[in-house]
Amino acid sequence: MKKMMALALSLLVMFSVLPGMAVTEEETHLREVFLKTVFSIEYGDDTGAAMHRWEQPIIIWAGEEIMPGDEQALFAFADELDARVANLPPIYWTRNREDANVTVAFAPLDRLHEFAESYVEGNWGFVSFWWNDAQEMDYAQIAIASDVTSQEERNHLIMEELVGALGLTNDIETDPDSIIHREWTVTQELSGMDWELLNLLYDARLTSGMTWEEASAALGW
Repeated sequence: MKKMMALALSLLVMFSVLPGMAVTEEETHLREVFLKTVFSIEYGDDTGAAMHRWEQPIIIWAGEEIMPGDEQALFAFADELDARVANLPPIYWTRNREDANVTVAFAPLDRLHEFAESYVEGNWGFVSFWWNDAQEMDYAQIAIASDVTSQEERNHLIMEELVGALGLTNDIETDPDSIIHREWTVTQELSGMDWELLNLLYDARLTSGMTWEEASAALGW
């Protein structure tokens, strides 16, 4: 009996130590990508960046030169987000633009600057976002080119820009299957890593405004 108890204690100690000792390459990469995508932004000054995410319901308006396929892709992706991202605030839809806190406008490329502040010329898709004093995201504008894109390309841009509006605010040079890969692709679904990143961002242990150090500690990293 004493030997069995000693063995049980040894196993308990071993398994309690292992998580802090052995971090796989995949886990290390996920942490590096989380740092880059959540705590920095693609355009603008991100000095001393904190974590920003939605804490209130997300109310989407979509319009301008929107096609039936665009609307279908938006609805389907929103449903997938709701099903696969734990703790994501509920997503609603409105036909009244003034009631929305996320606007998605489809327009000719040379007019995208009208629908997303700080738009960078040449981008087929762009997202601008804001947060309040508590560092909680509270408004976003998405603009997607309607005239130079195919339905497949717009489907990709819908996912990419909405993911950015949720808080994955920077692109990555690695992982070409990721929806936030920097180089142009027409990926039609989020990668496994993308879903992990979104679930980490909306993990119940985290709150808007956390620094990288605070978020790492809360996640046990």
